Amino acid sequence: ERRRLERRAELLEEMLQDLKTATAQEGSAVETGELQQAVAKAAAEVDSARQALEQAQAETAVQRRRQVELGEAQGELRTLAQLALRHLGTTCPVCGQDYDEADTRHRLETLAAAGAETSPRPGSDSQTSQVSALAAALEERERAHSSAMTALRDAETSDRDRRRQRDERGRRISELDLGPADSPDLVTRV
Repeated sequence: ERRRLERRAELLEEMLQDLKTATAQEGSAVETGELQQAVAKAAAEVDSARQALEQAQAETAVQRRRQVELGEAQGELRTLAQLALRHLGTTCPVCGQDYDEADTRHRLETLAAAGAETSPRPGSDSQTSQVSALAAALEERERAHSSAMTALRDAETSDRDRRRQRDERGRRISELDLGPADSPDLVTRV
């Protein structure tokens, strides 16, 4: 009988420590609802940043295409001017009309030279910087989303652990015949 009483006293002492620890943990519990809202907000920010980046990339691609087309047109004009220079005479080689050969030669030489100096750029510096800035913003938002997800998972794990501990505590309280586990005077009774 004495052994049983000593064991019960040990169990009651463990239960008292467990109740004190549980009370402290309950006060520090993180609200998962708030964390779920933070995750949803971070996911929306990631989506928004991704859309902005995709739009900027598409605009940059359009601008690059335009620059390539412009470069091709300038190249064609330069080639045409070079060919026309070879065939200049006192009359137009195509229609046979008289024209001012000096003015025409000057104009064709200017077109040939201007086309050679201008080459299409693959993308302007401002476009490249905008895309880079949007990519960096997306990366930052993805990190924030990942952090929010980690915090939510940690809080959910803590909640599960607290529920498991509470259930175990309830089972032990029942075994010790201490009355209802959710009673406000449980610590006093222990």
